[in-house]
Amino acid sequence: MLAALASGDEEAAAEAALRDHGPAVLRYLRSLLRDPDDADDAFSLFAEQVWKRIGTFRGQGGFEVWLFRIAFREALRFHDSGWKRKRRPLPTTEASRIAAEVRQTASISRDRRLEALERLRSSLSLEDQHLLVLRVDHGLSFKDIAATLGEGEGLEEVTVRKRFERAKARLARLAKDEGLLS
Repeated sequence: MLAALASGDEEAAAEAALRDHGPAVLRYLRSLLRDPDDADDAFSLFAEQVWKRIGTFRGQGGFEVWLFRIAFREALRFHDSGWKRKRRPLPTTEASRIAAEVRQTASISRDRRLEALERLRSSLSLEDQHLLVLRVDHGLSFKDIAATLGEGEGLEEVTVRKRFERAKARLARLAKDEGLLS
């Protein structure tokens, strides 16, 4: 991906980015939005943004951080927008075609405990879910998560760490109340 970008082949770079990192971003969006159709739609929006903006990647914070920042913004935009209620199909482009391919090949297994945890996690704010998904499910550092939450420098790492600890404590209380933890 970086080699294609360095040579100026933005289409090849975008395709490589979506194929290599798309499954992880799709899992992230499914965890965050919890509705497979909503996640698929948000993933298509994400893919379009990656396709359009791949040439703007400058290496700050790393490529994965850049992708999750785009995915989070698209999840917020999708979550807050009214167009999803209309279910108007988006025009098909190369990015949408690749996004559809990635969705078809990504397999997600669920069990009852995971579904219960997902239901509890869904009761948290979208920002709390963002912190938990990126830290727990994707293993991002607090520094990288901070970079996904703001432009340029983002938030301070210590602030993100504190927010994460509070979100984790809220989730633990909910899990204990549901009998998932003793």
